[in-house]
Amino acid sequence: MKKILSLLILTLSLFALAACDEALTENLNIEAITLNEDGEWEIAYEDGTSLTLPLDSSLVSDVEMVGSNTLRITFDSGYTEDVVFDFESDINYHMVTFLRPDGLIHDVQFIASGESATSVEGPNKLGHTFLEWDQDLSSIDEDLIVEGVYEVNTIVISFETNIEGVEYAPQTIDFNTRMTAPNVRSDYPEGYTLEGIYYDADFTQRWNRLDYQKESTTLYYHWIPIDQFYTEDVFNEVLELLKKNHYKDTTDATFYQFATYALIEALNDPYTSYMTQSQREQFNNVMGEDFVGVGITVENINEDVIIRQVWPDSPAEGAGLRAGDRITYIDEINVENMSYVDTVMLLLGE
Repeated sequence: MKKILSLLILTLSLFALAACDEALTENLNIEAITLNEDGEWEIAYEDGTSLTLPLDSSLVSDVEMVGSNTLRITFDSGYTEDVVFDFESDINYHMVTFLRPDGLIHDVQFIASGESATSVEGPNKLGHTFLEWDQDLSSIDEDLIVEGVYEVNTIVISFETNIEGVEYAPQTIDFNTRMTAPNVRSDYPEGYTLEGIYYDADFTQRWNRLDYQKESTTLYYHWIPIDQFYTEDVFNEVLELLKKNHYKDTTDATFYQFATYALIEALNDPYTSYMTQSQREQFNNVMGEDFVGVGITVENINEDVIIRQVWPDSPAEGAGLRAGDRITYIDEINVENMSYVDTVMLLLGE
């Protein structure tokens, strides 16, 4: 782009210097301005002489005289510039080109060397505020391509819910960025579940976390009673969809097992665990008894596995374990976040 624009100003400057004493004083005898076979713009005079302007046709789509000494250049983008040829042959001229954010021409000025260009109003850029031009426009001594400096605007996302007393703080984000929805999983209204987030209060246009936000808006949280959402019919529907469409060939027993473990885990109750019948029988046999081959008895204190007694001459005693120690690792497995039952099962080798 810069190379093409530099070629344009060089050509116009050559035209000014070469034609100042002859063509410009007699330009009222211009017969036509045409594009020749070589892709060059050519000015033909009535006396048979001509002046060639080698302007790249990919940049300039038309050139015409609109006055005794005014040349109108129409660029390929549709932008036009009227150039008054009142140049003096002993002065160099430079072209200052102001670009739009999309790279097209916003304005063109031909400035005598050493003079200042005139700042023009900045072009609009969606979601941004124009601050200034990125080049010094005083004392122009070379061709310049000038681009705008912009600041991105911020927008405000507000939230409303259909549950009285449930509120979320608004978010201020940059234009055309994604919003992070408030984390509500730890603060569900009692007895409700979140059905979705919407752009409208009628809950018809669903918000997507991948959406880029381009303007300030209000999002609406739609809460519905749990008993209207999580029902036996819903569970059975999900189960059937999984059995029909899941890429793995999974048995009903596997689905029931996963569902059972998920049900217990969802309660988030450290005193509730699930064990198979064989695990339960083994657990009952060792509660309050020593672990054969280990040599300890344990007890549950606030869901921690605490050693109550270490038997003499046992592997546990040889390893330096003592009564009151809290078990945190078993065979390099961290058990600090495990339930008491799961830890005991691991001690048993389950």
